[in-house]
Amino acid sequence: MEKEKVVTLQRVRSAQEKRIARSDSTKNPEKLERSKSLKSVERAGSFGRADAAPRPEKDSCNSSVSDASSQTESEEKPKKPEEEPESVPEVAKEEVVDETAQKKLEEELEYERLSRDLASQLSPTDKLQGLLVPDSERKKPTDYVVGLFRLDIAARPRKHSAEKSKSPETNATEPAAVNGVLDQEDDRVEALPPSSPYFTTSEPKAKMLTRYTDSMDSLGLRDSQQLQKKKEELMARLDKKLEILREEQLALLEECSANDELGATVANSVAKLARPHEAAKYRLHVEEVGKITSLLLGLSGRLARAENALLGLPSHHDDRKIHESKRDKLQEQLEEAKQLKESIDKRSDSIAKTLGKCLSPEEFADYLHFIQMKAKLIVDSREIADKISLGEEQLAALRETLSS
Repeated sequence: MEKEKVVTLQRVRSAQEKRIARSDSTKNPEKLERSKSLKSVERAGSFGRADAAPRPEKDSCNSSVSDASSQTESEEKPKKPEEEPESVPEVAKEEVVDETAQKKLEEELEYERLSRDLASQLSPTDKLQGLLVPDSERKKPTDYVVGLFRLDIAARPRKHSAEKSKSPETNATEPAAVNGVLDQEDDRVEALPPSSPYFTTSEPKAKMLTRYTDSMDSLGLRDSQQLQKKKEELMARLDKKLEILREEQLALLEECSANDELGATVANSVAKLARPHEAAKYRLHVEEVGKITSLLLGLSGRLARAENALLGLPSHHDDRKIHESKRDKLQEQLEEAKQLKESIDKRSDSIAKTLGKCLSPEEFADYLHFIQMKAKLIVDSREIADKISLGEEQLAALRETLSS
């Protein structure tokens, strides 16, 4: 009976050692060798115990159970480091960010910070106030079409335009030299009246007033120079932001061209494999997707401008009702365009089923990528064009204030 228990426990331990050896063979070779040597030693010991006098059953059971429990603990400990490395590659893949997009975001955030700083030092009536409102506080065309387009589609690999490492340098204007020499007029000095402050003001008070006047003039000059410097710094940052946006615009044009080529390939496949009326429906659907996307963005852009115009008008302004009426009309037109897009989306599902039957899986995947990217690229292109237009308007206004 005692021998059977010992043999059973040894088998359990042997099985546990094999599992540990398999899991640690690639991670800890030294531990594997120790496990093998321990196993061989215990085998030799078991042969020796067969000829020796039997030990009490309690001691042998406790010893074996203790060994098995200690081996179970050693089996549980390596599990944690095994699980962690598996998730590292996935996290690394998720954290890969496009370099151009990240740089563009940094430039936009820095520009917004500088524009807020400059706007806080301008008078409320300054015309730059309306242009320097940060992008996050303005209405954008994309704010009104959220959820209508799939903007999370990954674009196929394309060559990004080379990033220029040159950064515009901001040259601070040197303080203008103050000429402390007074222009003296020859032989034209008029006599001062007895009531002049020159005679009635004591010398210490006169010196104090002179110092105060000089300090105020110096403070005003310093503030003016500081404001001038901030404008120049903002212009330099805006130039860099526009440079990055134009590079992204060129990259988008290349991407649109590549997507159009893919669409032409899909159209040729549809013309060969589908029926004539099915091919005609496909061509009509592609045109509808482009037109409805442009229509929605055009209406949302006009609506955003109407909303932004209302942000700068007081509640009692005469033109406020006109802008509100225009806004309401644009909202109605936008809702009608959204309903039209829903109908086009339903036809898109029907066309996808038809193409899924006549196209190969690879050709059908190309169609889905083309039709989804077509709408996304139109949205991205319009958004970048709006940012460039606003940036150029802001830059022109800043240059005008510097020249005046």
